[in-house]
Amino acid sequence: YAAIRSCEHYLEKYGGHEVAAGITMKRELFNDFAKEFERQAAIQLSDSKTKKMTCDNSFLDLSLSAALNSTLLASLWQLEPVGVGNPKPIFKDTEACLTDIRFFGARQEHLRGVIRGTYANVQVVGFNIGERAHRITPGETCTIIYSHMFDNYGGRSQWKIRIEDIWQHN
Repeated sequence: YAAIRSCEHYLEKYGGHEVAAGITMKRELFNDFAKEFERQAAIQLSDSKTKKMTCDNSFLDLSLSAALNSTLLASLWQLEPVGVGNPKPIFKDTEACLTDIRFFGARQEHLRGVIRGTYANVQVVGFNIGERAHRITPGETCTIIYSHMFDNYGGRSQWKIRIEDIWQHN
């Protein structure tokens, strides 16, 4: 929304909030608006990407080994829908061990991987974290900030672990 606000001189009117907006503009201003909006959005996104999450009390400590426990997943389902006003729970595992990392995306900015768990290995996915994830050495202990996501991809429904942030211990 901040990117739209910074381009308000192209708009006849606009409104919205952090996760949705509506705009009205003259057709002849669209190309100029689009260029400026993309520039402003890139600035906003790069600012948010460079802010590393920190370990504090806002994360719930939970080993990834326990993350897909059926009782926990049932509780998470009851918290739905999540969003503004009802944020999704975010968890932290300070003893995670990525054993397999595969990058994907045009700029290799996303990853799929496997975390070695106590009782089972856990499949994980992370979006727009490639820069930080490229610094991870497979098999070494790292801290992972993560959330759960329910995926309906390819006709298959399942819970997955989504990496929100990751860093290796020094």
